[in-house]
Amino acid sequence: MNPEAEAEAGFRSLYEQWAGRVYAYARRHSDPDTAEQIVSDTFLAAWRRWDDLPDPPLPWLLRTARNCLGTLWRGQRRQRALVDAVGLHARIDTAGPEHEVLAREEMLTALRGLSPDDREALLLIAWDGLTHEQAADVLGIAANTFAARVSRARKRLSIALADADPTHSTIAPTALRSLR
Repeated sequence: MNPEAEAEAGFRSLYEQWAGRVYAYARRHSDPDTAEQIVSDTFLAAWRRWDDLPDPPLPWLLRTARNCLGTLWRGQRRQRALVDAVGLHARIDTAGPEHEVLAREEMLTALRGLSPDDREALLLIAWDGLTHEQAADVLGIAANTFAARVSRARKRLSIALADADPTHSTIAPTALRSLR
């Protein structure tokens, strides 16, 4: 048997033996669909690190599942923070859930209207929680260049939001302060 076939057979055996346990762990912390995704992400990591898996593998698999869940939760928090950062809740006159949905759609539409560079600059800060220096490093540009890009992106987003709802044109720049 060639080494690739051995690795595939070993991985299949690993999956069959431990996927149920990993799913049970993920299910304790999430809904069924998310738990399935966590199992998939965990075993993808196991495949990528096949040669480094410890014996027994279960603690490593559960730690990896926990890390995958943490990544998911951080992304969800960042998404909520982005919505809050641009002041959607402050712009809603009534507290009904239908207004939140409309405001969120308005924000998503405004973000989609930005150039990919502008959108990326804002999301690296608001969604990913990076500093200007860290985001500049991710993009491979100078921190000053990134700061200028964020400033321009904030202005463009503010204009897009004002165009979407002119009655709130003074709120958008205030709400965007957290993107500095």
